[in-house]
Amino acid sequence: MADRSKLKSKLQRICEKSRFTTKLYQFAIYAKRRHDAGKYIHLPIDDNLIVFECYKGKKYTCSPKALYEALMADEQFKDYKCVWVFNKPSNYSYLKNKRTTLCGRNSKTHIKSCMTAKYRITNSTNDKYLPVREGQIYFQCWHGTPLKRLGNDIKVKGNEAQSLREIHKSYTREKKTLTYLLSPSDYCNECFSTAFGMTEEEKKSKIIQNGYPRNDFLFKYTQEDILRIKKKLKLPLDKKVILYAPTFRETGYHLGRGFSNDLYLDLAELKEKLSDEYVVLIRTHYLAKVDFSAKEFGGFLYKVNNIDEINELYVISDMLVTDYSSVFYDYSVLSRPMIMYMPDFDNYKGNLRDFYMDIEDIPAKKVYTQSDLEDYILSLSGNVELDEEERIAFRKFNEKFHPYDNADSAHELLLKILK
Repeated sequence: MADRSKLKSKLQRICEKSRFTTKLYQFAIYAKRRHDAGKYIHLPIDDNLIVFECYKGKKYTCSPKALYEALMADEQFKDYKCVWVFNKPSNYSYLKNKRTTLCGRNSKTHIKSCMTAKYRITNSTNDKYLPVREGQIYFQCWHGTPLKRLGNDIKVKGNEAQSLREIHKSYTREKKTLTYLLSPSDYCNECFSTAFGMTEEEKKSKIIQNGYPRNDFLFKYTQEDILRIKKKLKLPLDKKVILYAPTFRETGYHLGRGFSNDLYLDLAELKEKLSDEYVVLIRTHYLAKVDFSAKEFGGFLYKVNNIDEINELYVISDMLVTDYSSVFYDYSVLSRPMIMYMPDFDNYKGNLRDFYMDIEDIPAKKVYTQSDLEDYILSLSGNVELDEEERIAFRKFNEKFHPYDNADSAHELLLKILK
């Protein structure tokens, strides 16, 4: 088995030397997996089986996690069995129980479960080799409120990994596949319907409005939770916490390695300016490889990509620094200071993605250089409380973008989709 795995890895590296051989390799893999799926397409559908997956098997988090935990906690759903799909299922062995099975992504169990489960719940696009059968419900939770344009709404050719045609085609295919798409607001209704190329009829029949289950924890965390998480991360309890969570850029793409992005920070300077009062948690996007070492900035800088649940990072952070990531929508629920640090704003807006809304409507401080970022944080003098005008701005923002969010959104959504 080890020799077979090595041979497969070697073949993959050879195939990734050019776009043509990469496409050829991907097609061969697709054909094999589609053939495997075909073996189970005539088996009966299990009305009590649910398959959960998050970020293509990379994490245990977001709305699929919240829905699963609400399901397991409610006696009325006791007859449902669950399959969780992970790239490394051994990392999540604590989830195993009489009703929950773990499997590796693209394994026999994964493919068979997807072809026979009544419900398939995910937060990213479906694999095209796993068709959704008549009688199945494929529930697309998505993974946040979009600032950046998505799918068919992207008009600029800035993505180095995919052409515009490929992007548009993948979102249109997803629209045809999904049974329901979760939307937390009227704003998202409009963004999602155009991004996925929905007709008015499809918009009415496919979109379900509900609070985001992924945000439930933000309404019910406790001070004990904050202390527990800080101790787990070994953070000093006498410093304010800044979470830096940038998005990824569709540039710096390398075959076989994905996207390599810049951090846009001089970490030594940041430490010199802010370390007296603050520590910084850095959470880069899961699609981007960002090279930096946290070890030389020990006690000030913490790399936290290994924490699956970003809500844990939100609740322990006194302020958020981001750029164009949609994390600010969720973080705004907490009504804490937010800073949009955008050193490449003109290029990003004009050549990469563009936005669905005017960034001036976001209740966050906008800065474009590291010195301005540092100066603004220092000007707070450790005071991270919002003033009355800021609290009003946050309240209005949340009324628009989180009208249904509450501590029980996951349970409310289960009652809508488990029919």
